[in-house]
Order: sequence, then structure tokens, then C-alpha cells
Amino acid sequence: MALTKKRKVHYHLLAEFIGTFFLVFWTILLSWIFNKYGMLNDLSIHHNTTVGWILLSFIFGITYLPVLFLLLWALHRFDSGCHFNPAITIGLWFKQDINRSYAFRHIIVQLCGCIVAGLFLYILIGAADTTKTDWWSNPDAGYMGATGTKDWWVGTNQSLWSGTFVYQDETHYIPSGLSWLIALLIEAVIFFAFMSLILNLNKISKVKQLHWLYLSLGLALLVAIGIPFTGAALSPVRSLASVLFGSWGQYGSYWWLEASIGFFGPIIGAILASYLNQKTNKK
Repeated sequence: MALTKKRKVHYHLLAEFIGTFFLVFWTILLSWIFNKYGMLNDLSIHHNTTVGWILLSFIFGITYLPVLFLLLWALHRFDSGCHFNPAITIGLWFKQDINRSYAFRHIIVQLCGCIVAGLFLYILIGAADTTKTDWWSNPDAGYMGATGTKDWWVGTNQSLWSGTFVYQDETHYIPSGLSWLIALLIEAVIFFAFMSLILNLNKISKVKQLHWLYLSLGLALLVAIGIPFTGAALSPVRSLASVLFGSWGQYGSYWWLEASIGFFGPIIGAILASYLNQKTNKK
């Protein structure tokens, strides 16, 4: 029996919800595991955290490969486009590949998927990690893999544009204007590369089954590259979920500033990639 148009739309939205939920869930879950068990220190050779960052980043990126591949394979039949990311949806809308109504519904469902994933993980971490006895009232966005500038980026007690303002507890800081801008640009550039890959898949290969593999490999590589610099949000909803359920503590307002990097950076990158793709195709 052929599906009605209304039912097809429902399947599209369901696929976007499921895909967004699992990508956000998997990313934050891995971040929590790495933070809980101090894997950065374990992977650092002779206390060289640079080596630890590199190894950790590639481990993190490689895990995206099977997860994203399976999601794309399982959900492509629903014909939603498999965006799983508001930045991708906005980029395709900007390029006029999808209409405004379609894009708006997808973004709403993607936001719902990220909120459900964040809430589920908030409950999971609170129940599973007995070392965080105050988790329910004072969760930690960093513990949930919040993205933003990294400690080794910024100095201490310097001017706004060259360093950072530091609270009494120096583990909580507000990024300087310069470090915030650089981090935003890095997120934008990384997502620009991923969006460009999406828009040129048909040129890379005519075999649609290979598209899933290229997307998975591309995202895994870009995640690995971006983690040492910004935590590699590569999605507004991935950044949002960590903040919504991890920023209720004393320094919660700081995480909203950091979250803006992962929220707006991918959107900027997606729009720039779509604009360049339009200009290139017109020539």
C-alpha cells in the first residue's frame, strides 16, 4: 500500500528525531566515559597531553564511523534526507534545495531529539556515577562534553582580547574575545568542509551506497581534527544538549558563552559552503 503524503512526512520527522537522538546521545556518552575514567591522562605518553589529545581525538572520531554509517543505512529508507543536524538543514534551505516549511519542521524535531538525549543522559549519569553525589543539583557541562575553547588556548589574568577573565577557581574561566572568535572560526571552517562534502557527494561518486561511507569517514576525520581545539561540536544540537542539562551549577552562565561557539559556528560554515556551491554551479 502506498504511503499517504501526510504519513511520509511523519516518517521523515521520525527519522530525523531518531538520528539526532542517537548522534547526540553517543557523542555525550563517549565524552562522559572519557572524562570519568581520565582517558586523556591515560593516553598521554610521558605526561605529554598533546599526544593524549591526538590519540583521544582519533578514538573519538573513529567511533563516529560505525554509528553514523548504521544510522544512515537504517534511516535512509524513510527519505528524510538524514540531516540529523540543524546546520545541514539550514545550509540546504539556504541553497534552496528544501523549502522553508520543510526545514522548519526538521529543525524543531532535531531540537526535540537533542533535548530528549540530553535529559536521558542527565538521568543516566546521575544514576550511574556515584562519585558525583551533587550531580542532580549541580551538574557539570564539561563532564557532559560541552564544546568551546580549551584550557591550553587561553592565558590567565590578562586583558580581554589577549587572555581571559578567571574566577577564583581557575578551572572555570570565560574565554577572551580573541579565543572565542578563533574557536568560532575553527568550528565554521570544519563544518564548511563537511557541508562541502555533502553538497558534492554526487560528483565524488554516483553510487549512493558509497555516500554513507564517505559521510561517515568525513565526519569521523573532522571530529578528530576539531576535538583538541573546540571539542568538535559540528552541530548546534550537540552543543545545546550538553548545556541544557549540564549548566545548572555555580558557573552555569559561562557554558552558555562557550556553547555559542558550537551553536553558531556550524551554521556559519553551512551557509558559506552552500553559497560557494551555488556560485560554483552557476559558472
